Amino acid sequence: MNNKDTFEILTIPDDTSYWLVRADGGKYLDDYIENSFISIAHNQVTIESIHSDDSPKDGLKNPDIHQMYIDSYPHQTKHWQTIASSQCFEFINNMKIGDVVLTPGKSSDYFAIGVITGDPFDADKSKLRTKKENSGPNGIQYKVDQNLKRRNVTWMKTIHRSSLPGELYWILSAHQAIFNISSYAEYIDPLIFPLFQKANYKFNPNKPGIFQWQSVDDVFLMVVD
Repeated sequence: MNNKDTFEILTIPDDTSYWLVRADGGKYLDDYIENSFISIAHNQVTIESIHSDDSPKDGLKNPDIHQMYIDSYPHQTKHWQTIASSQCFEFINNMKIGDVVLTPGKSSDYFAIGVITGDPFDADKSKLRTKKENSGPNGIQYKVDQNLKRRNVTWMKTIHRSSLPGELYWILSAHQAIFNISSYAEYIDPLIFPLFQKANYKFNPNKPGIFQWQSVDDVFLMVVD
């Protein structure tokens, strides 16, 4: 960006969805931020297995994620299987590139705000294992997340809980791993950037040169400077 000081308004696509994504009680938020991702638990169901030709299919011949959770976690309750599979479905099928993510830290003292920039993928197990082995007093200084199912995220800023408007205080006690909070968009947008507008166009993370949601790097520079 040649002159970011000349840009004053952040334009956000009007089809943007907003998600609360917990990092296991904030334990893995430092890993999220350091390595630009979000994740979801339950490694016995992977992105690869979901898209496998051998995965169970529903009536429309789409992967039956609920059945996969029943098969992979037979000793869990039906309620657990339903909630866990629904969150996995949201993560894979309903989240999209360009959506906003809000993730709390430990004790919800602060929150990271980012934009999804990639499709779901499985992390490399061996790399995660090596990374965990290298954590500790003389190595990586943050808790290493072992969840496989991931999406890349560009993190734009962190805010203290005191910056949350009253309408969002309920998320301090939310416990679901993933929660669609799009109905609160009007309260979240000002947390990202004070001047913004909604527009009818598609998110494009590769389009350079203009300060819009289409250029995540420009948004990041404007927010942190």
